[in-house]
Amino acid sequence: MENSEDRRARVDPEINEPLNSLDVSPLRKSRTLLETFKKVRIPIIAAVLSLATIVVVAILIKVILDSYFFLCGQPLLFIPREQVCDGHQDCASGEDEQYCVKKLPSGPPVAVRLSRDRSTLQVLDPATKNWASACFDNFTEALAKTACRQMGYDSKPTFKSVDVGPAQDLDIVKITENLQELQVQNSSGPCLSGSLVSLQCHACGQSVKAPRVVGGKEASVDSWPWQVSIQYNKQHICGGSILDPQWILTAAHCFWKHLDVPNWKVRAGSDRLGSFPSLPVAKIFILEPNTTHPREHDIALVKLQLPLTYSGTIRPICLPFSDEELTPGTPLWVIGWGFTEENGGKMSDILQQGSVQVINSSRCNAEDAYQGEVTETMMCAGLPEGGVDTCQGDSGGPLMYHSDRWQVVGIVSWGHGCGGPTTPGVYTKVTAYLNWIYNVRKCTEKQRKTVGTLNLPLPDPRLRMEGTDEQEAASKPKRPLIQSKRVPEVKASLDPGMEVNNPGRGEARGTQEGAAPQARWRHLLLRRKSSSVEPAGSSHEWPRSCQAKKGQPALVGVLPPRGPLLQP
Repeated sequence: MENSEDRRARVDPEINEPLNSLDVSPLRKSRTLLETFKKVRIPIIAAVLSLATIVVVAILIKVILDSYFFLCGQPLLFIPREQVCDGHQDCASGEDEQYCVKKLPSGPPVAVRLSRDRSTLQVLDPATKNWASACFDNFTEALAKTACRQMGYDSKPTFKSVDVGPAQDLDIVKITENLQELQVQNSSGPCLSGSLVSLQCHACGQSVKAPRVVGGKEASVDSWPWQVSIQYNKQHICGGSILDPQWILTAAHCFWKHLDVPNWKVRAGSDRLGSFPSLPVAKIFILEPNTTHPREHDIALVKLQLPLTYSGTIRPICLPFSDEELTPGTPLWVIGWGFTEENGGKMSDILQQGSVQVINSSRCNAEDAYQGEVTETMMCAGLPEGGVDTCQGDSGGPLMYHSDRWQVVGIVSWGHGCGGPTTPGVYTKVTAYLNWIYNVRKCTEKQRKTVGTLNLPLPDPRLRMEGTDEQEAASKPKRPLIQSKRVPEVKASLDPGMEVNNPGRGEARGTQEGAAPQARWRHLLLRRKSSSVEPAGSSHEWPRSCQAKKGQPALVGVLPPRGPLLQP
């Protein structure tokens, strides 16, 4: 018979513990957890790796699809990126043509303007078809706001009376308002005050720091707070100038290669590329091209989604006065991030500045220069000896003149080479396009107020087709999910002297008989596509003067942008 000691000594042979023990060993618990983990760790690791692989593959697929295809919504359809913003409605609801660069005509003459004679207000008299100076008699803040709105300004204006100057050669008339526009008052009689209206629609053209270095040197954003970088897919393409909190002035050829607005961004407030967050773009407008003189009309306006907040590094530059005329030799300034060498080099990370001067148009059109290619809507600037010029990457940036404030008198456009003594830079003359600038900004503001106070983006008037409704769209045969490309268009050169080099990048260069050997042209290549999408009326339709013309083909191509400043 076992005694009590023998029973206490009996142990379980599997766990090597007394059978009557009531204690649970911590070692047993840890061993159990470890054994459990060993059994499930491989499935867990495999599941995590599988999930990570799925995520990576999904991201890669999305990147590839976004790079080469555009997704239509209803019905689901992938179309090649080349068919986005080409003037053809490939998606059933038209979203492939909704957020695209828009071409707008110049529009009717704006009946108000400002003169360089102390910024005096002038009004177009419809009876005589002549301009007249506004008399200060009974001129009010409401009239001042109306005048500024006609020029596209939405800020609070300031005005004062000034004496009639000795150079005053226009009639002086009293002003009234009718249908939100200034008009000459009928039978107004003499101007009793003997004073004119000096009007300023918004504060502009003032920088914190004056430029001190002359010619091809690093610049500070404090000196040029209106300079911005216009970027496509985070890559600098062109420069631009701040006109007001929502509008940027630049060159049209910057956008001819990429017409889809959502991928364009603007960076402001820095003299270095890539150091500041980018700002989303709401709309981009270019002037309808001139097929007879394809280098003309190189002007564009970019509207930001949200207004800029002014600071010491973000400020607007002034538009020139309507009668601003600069004589040869007038000192000017140019800025940009472009290449510092004509053949080779790289984009400058730091903003460059240079001092140039107005070059006589006849000298610019000489046989050893541009041979008559510089028209009245362009101007030349550089140095007689060469050495300081804009180049690839500087396109769209301002050519600036300073009187009592800074004005953007030119836009970097085109040229032969960079820094040559006989071929200075050619710039879009801003005074030639003030009417277009006024109309675009004015019509956009009218459109925004039509929608309401939320400033929502409006549908492109090209999106609707006459005689097409939702039932007709639904009755059309379904297309495959991924739509094949259409037959390639034929590329057509508008210049008889143009030879297509490297067509894959859309560049075109050419030569002209009799041109100097160093005069190598930067031509633009235009590819025309017939458009079946016509504008249709809607409640949000723009004023007729601002609408794109019916059946106007889309414009695709690239004029190689001009670049940075060459150091002397």
